[in-house]
Amino acid sequence: MSEIIPDQLPAPRRRSPVKIIISAMMAVLVIIAGVIGFFVYHNNQVTQDHIHATATVMRTLANNHATATTVSLDNAVNTAVAVPGLTATAVAISPYAPFTKVLLDNSLTSGYFGWSEGSNCQMSAIAGYQVSVARDFYIDYCTSTMGQYGEMAYQVIMSIRTGDCGGLVFGYKDVNNYYTFEVCQDGTYNIYSYLKGEWISLYPHSRMNSAIRQGLYMQNRIAVTIMRDVINMYVNGKEIDTAKDFDLTGNPIRRGEIGLLADDRGNTTSVIYTNALVWSR
Repeated sequence: MSEIIPDQLPAPRRRSPVKIIISAMMAVLVIIAGVIGFFVYHNNQVTQDHIHATATVMRTLANNHATATTVSLDNAVNTAVAVPGLTATAVAISPYAPFTKVLLDNSLTSGYFGWSEGSNCQMSAIAGYQVSVARDFYIDYCTSTMGQYGEMAYQVIMSIRTGDCGGLVFGYKDVNNYYTFEVCQDGTYNIYSYLKGEWISLYPHSRMNSAIRQGLYMQNRIAVTIMRDVINMYVNGKEIDTAKDFDLTGNPIRRGEIGLLADDRGNTTSVIYTNALVWSR
């Protein structure tokens, strides 16, 4: 913007002594006020800087603590995992002391990782691992070739979609030598050995237990622990029974692979399994 310069500036006026004194005093007051304001601002700024610095330190310490915790957990997880391709998690804390070391932690929703594949053994990322059988009074089972287990705790979550019974296979050596713990949707259970092609059951007829959630599509967390010649059975965290000297030889329960089963007691049976876990001592 252009500015018009006047032809002649007015002569400056002379100021009286009183006005000069008053102006000087006002100037001094302004300077004093400015100095006071500066120190107040400075102190406030220092306080704010201190608060910000403290907050930054606290955030840094919190982040470092979180990072250290994550690394510590990761290290613990990596130490616990014994099976390649399977991931142990904090959820894998064992309720079956003294079996607390994670040997297997598998969601059963992605990749077979040694589990059987076929028309009766199918894995789904949405549902889980389905074991099925459609032959009256027969069982079908799917085993894992990822390891041989002796003394251990073995747990899985089971949901019977159609038919009768599901359960755990353990100590599997071959088609003529293994053990099963069966849990049925009518609330009954039993445990069997199949050794040298002969069946032996703990009870002549399956027994009821209130810990078993009855009905189709009901989830039951089933487990066994094996220590020498003793098998403890669990459903939904409750110990429901014990079998001792089960194979009638007085020997430890045989070491072998694990598996999952479907038992058709007159109805086509399909069972979904998720979250297989094995712990050792």
